[in-house]
Parts: sequence; structure tokens; C-alpha cells
Amino acid sequence: PEGEYLLRAYSKYMQNFDSNYFYSRRIHIGNTMKPRPFKGHVERNYHVTFFPEGGSLLAGVPQRVAFKAQNAIGYSEAVRGEIYTADNQLLTHFQTSHDGMGSFIITPPKNVALKARVKAIRDGLEREFPLPTTEEQGIALCVEHPGNDKLTYRLLIPKGETQPQGLRLITHCRSILLEERLLDNTDNGTIDISQYPDGIIHLLVCNMDGEALTRRLVFVNNRQAKTHWQFTSDKPSYTDREKVRLDFVLTN
Repeated sequence: PEGEYLLRAYSKYMQNFDSNYFYSRRIHIGNTMKPRPFKGHVERNYHVTFFPEGGSLLAGVPQRVAFKAQNAIGYSEAVRGEIYTADNQLLTHFQTSHDGMGSFIITPPKNVALKARVKAIRDGLEREFPLPTTEEQGIALCVEHPGNDKLTYRLLIPKGETQPQGLRLITHCRSILLEERLLDNTDNGTIDISQYPDGIIHLLVCNMDGEALTRRLVFVNNRQAKTHWQFTSDKPSYTDREKVRLDFVLTN
């Protein structure tokens, strides 16, 4: 029947994690054979979703939070805003950098709900959105790719908590195990990715029972960094519409 519908898509595996990561889209299904009077106004709206690195927003720990802003029909929305505590204490500012996406660093206080006051850059429409609940226990994995053949990682743990023993860092790509290392007595390190396959690398930290505590996805493109094109022309210069011959060599 005609009306507004909510479309959600997810796999059985995704049901093990927060439902915020499910694909979700509101759509309208109408009857094209039925005359529809023009209302003269389309509601202007948008939504901002926040994604703490490692999956959880940890209290007392400086942490990167990514966000994505979309309008009512699913297109990206350029926004800027501020993060406040429940008692209106300003913590930080943020602004989209590309296609409605961006990130910011924040140190969430304990036992305090956080909210974002957001303004659309296009027309100044203001909205307010809650951030994920701050956790006082847990662990999060922070990963950075500085642009060379290395990944750097760091475990984020709430202030006052200690790192559990027996943690393991596992990296795999398309179900192929790439590396496994014990994280006892260290909360940071580097990973050599020079021999990793191209594609999305899945990093996860597991406890002694094999339970995944936090995870990250990183895109690796070694082929681009190691591929070189060399072009040579048969003449140093040409006249208008003159035939050009180019020889090229591709090396890796």
C-alpha cells in the first residue's frame, strides 16, 4: 500500500554488533496512477550519525569520532556544529570536510550525556543529535596509516582501568589470516603492511576466550604505491593535429 516505509538491510553476522551500523533508509511508495495534489512545500531535514573509533566512546580518553550527515533523501549534507555536555558545557567544534563526512577529537567526561548542536551550511537549519553513550569500561582500537608501509595502532582504555591480560591483535583480509600477535605489556605498536594484499584489512582485538572486543577496517593499496608509469614521445614538440607516438613502460 501507499505510504512511508523504513528499509533496513543487514547480515546475520552484523546482528552481533550495534544496529547503528545497519543500512537504513526511509522511502515513500506512492500510487503513480492516483492524482496527487501539489502541496507546495517539501520538508527540509537532515540527520547526523556519529561513529567513535573502535566502536565505543570511552570516558576520560582522547578519541577520534567520525560523523556523516545526510539529508532527507539520502544525499550528503555540509554541516558545522559543537559538542556539548548535558549541562551545556562546550567540548569541541566540528565541520564536514568531504561529502557530508568529517571527524573530531574529544575526551568524553564520565557519567555525562553528550549532544551535538548542528547547523546546515547551506541554509542554517539547526538540529540537535545525541552522541553514543559514554562507556566507563571497555577497550577501543585506534589505527592510523601515515602513508608509508606501516600501520600504527594504539589501545584506548578508560581512565583508571587497566589493560586486560592475554589480548591478541589479529589482522586478516578476505578470511585469510595475515598476522596474530600478543599484546601483553604493550598498548601500541606498528604493523608492516608492505606484503599485505590490496583491499580492506580487518583488525580486531580478542581476549583470552577469543571474544572480539574492538575492531577497525583499513584500506591498503600497495599496488598504487609500487606501480610506476614512464612515457616517452617520439618528438620533443608537435604542430597542430600532428600524429603523436607515445611509448610507455609499466614497472612494479
